[in-house]
Amino acid sequence: MFEKIVDILSEHTEYDKSKMNRDTSLLMDLGLNSLEVVKIVMELEEEFEIEFSEEDLPRITTLGELEDLIKEMTEE
Repeated sequence: MFEKIVDILSEHTEYDKSKMNRDTSLLMDLGLNSLEVVKIVMELEEEFEIEFSEEDLPRITTLGELEDLIKEMTEE
């Protein structure tokens, strides 16, 4: 799952995907803007057949938190 998340994120950033880990910050490290975040969220929702709520997004700051949330949502 983590590798798929990294693959999707790497399509939207120039950050070296081999350096992405659970502690990588979506905003500080990857430098994503709001439009890119929306595109990524849509791709993740489609890939994992989930739907993020507006409350979910502000609490996701790292790749690890993103992965944990997706795991939680796919287990329901």
